Amino acid sequence: MRRVLPAVCALLLLIGLGGYLLVANALRQDADVQQRSRTFIARSIEQVRNEIGRNIINYSKWGEAYKNLHMRVNKVWADDQRNVGDIPFALYGYDGVLVVGPQGRTVYAVIQGKPSAMQASDWIDGDLDGLLAAARDARNEDTSVVRALKVKGTPALVAAATLTPGWDPAIERTPGAASVMVFVTLLDAHRLAVLSDSYGMPPLTLSAHPPPQGIESMPLLESATQLHWRAPTPGRALLAQTLPIFIAGVLALAGVLFVLLRHALASARQIDAQIDALHATQAGLTHSEQRFRDIAEASSDWLWEVDAQGRLTYLSERFTQVTGAPRAHWLGRPLADLLEPPATTPLPDWLAQATHGGQARDTLRCHYRDQAGRQRVCKITARAVADGAGHRGTATDITDEVQAQARVLHLSLHDSLTDLPNRLQLQQFLARHLGVPPQPLALLCLDLDRFKPVNDAWGHAFGDLLLQQVAQRLRTQTPPGGLAARLGGDEFVVVLPGAVDLPAIEQVCAQLVQALAQPFTLQAHAIHIGTSIGIALAPAHAQDPAELLRKADIALYQAKDAGRSTWCLYDSSMQAHLPRP
Repeated sequence: MRRVLPAVCALLLLIGLGGYLLVANALRQDADVQQRSRTFIARSIEQVRNEIGRNIINYSKWGEAYKNLHMRVNKVWADDQRNVGDIPFALYGYDGVLVVGPQGRTVYAVIQGKPSAMQASDWIDGDLDGLLAAARDARNEDTSVVRALKVKGTPALVAAATLTPGWDPAIERTPGAASVMVFVTLLDAHRLAVLSDSYGMPPLTLSAHPPPQGIESMPLLESATQLHWRAPTPGRALLAQTLPIFIAGVLALAGVLFVLLRHALASARQIDAQIDALHATQAGLTHSEQRFRDIAEASSDWLWEVDAQGRLTYLSERFTQVTGAPRAHWLGRPLADLLEPPATTPLPDWLAQATHGGQARDTLRCHYRDQAGRQRVCKITARAVADGAGHRGTATDITDEVQAQARVLHLSLHDSLTDLPNRLQLQQFLARHLGVPPQPLALLCLDLDRFKPVNDAWGHAFGDLLLQQVAQRLRTQTPPGGLAARLGGDEFVVVLPGAVDLPAIEQVCAQLVQALAQPFTLQAHAIHIGTSIGIALAPAHAQDPAELLRKADIALYQAKDAGRSTWCLYDSSMQAHLPRP
């Protein structure tokens, strides 16, 4: 009876613990779902914000739009020729396209896809002036500004961007304040339903008031308007299904316990005899139990054990699943034949750190080859076996983790489109060569000629393929020890370390110009572009990487001004010919 009562108490404790874990798990599931839905909705709204921001840049940073909507308002070009007009409404569903002139008057408006004489200030509620001022801010000249305002009381996403010639060199800017293009998309009930369906989000509503109990909320962008939604509660639903079953099981178990207790006294002696028999067999299991208890303290991919001479005496079944090699092939062979540790840490010396009954201080990273001959990486732990009979431990395969870290490092230093070194790697390269003492080098700043017309005519995907072929030609033309990098867009940089001979530098420039002047074959089309090059020398022109890039860019401006497909060496007199902001 003294043995039965503790068992009953322990069982009741386990039942209580099971009920607690069931409820806690359900609540944790609901909390996780709520957090994931909040994160997903925030990312989806940000994606919508970025999309309208990108679309307005495509229209506002366009030379033809600058000429026909800022320099003069040409509604034939905009509406009849459908360069603007109802296109944003038809393609993207934007409810309003407006252009606010330098004097604050709306000079062009299309509402719900139809031309309108509506003034932006009469249609849009909220801080419209602040939005226009932010768009005209010089820091946002090449970007757009997106905020949440209201249109006749209905929340809306409003994007604004200044009209500029973009990359069109044939159109010069006019002095004075810039015109601002405005895109408006209403967030009415229909639009919110479309967004929810498109992005797989819960049904969304908008309100200026705090949400009721059980409703999640977050601000719409940085405005006072709140997004409301009801997050799913799978945990509570699961609890509603399982809790009655759990309670019924507990009641049934209580009935069984009642019957068992009635027979407890009669079976006590029989239980004592069985316990004595278990004690007799327990000694034989102690060693095996101890071995797996030690291993369980550090769970891993596969388990190993060696004798005092370092020969493998045990490998778990997981070993074959990970390496593809049968365990029998390695049993009896030295562990050092299987694992290759760093040269600075021989395997016997590292195993010696595991003192009697203790564990090695640190894990050890080793290389090994699987059955297919592929090199893999693992980290091992070790524990000394009692009486100096050897060691046992675990091995965790970390090949995927090591490869992922290498991939992340590569992506952080290379352009994702062309796989050329990016701006960060360029800065590191220049910093190494311009350190103390600075090494001479030439920095060539390249800008593609006639790339934008190709990109506009054939699309961004076609332009990306062209940039990839340009990058390949730059790789082949860059001398050994040099660096070809992409700064962004159609701007590239070639660095020539140790270059001090101007004729040799100009020879490289000529090779680059000639290489990029050759036609590119894309989708059975021959594409002709070119390049202009600005040259800056270190340490003659600058020793700071940013300053050297700036001066090479000044020289590039002069080269393009001189007629394109040529190169120009920086000279201090070029500063006077720069266009004033």
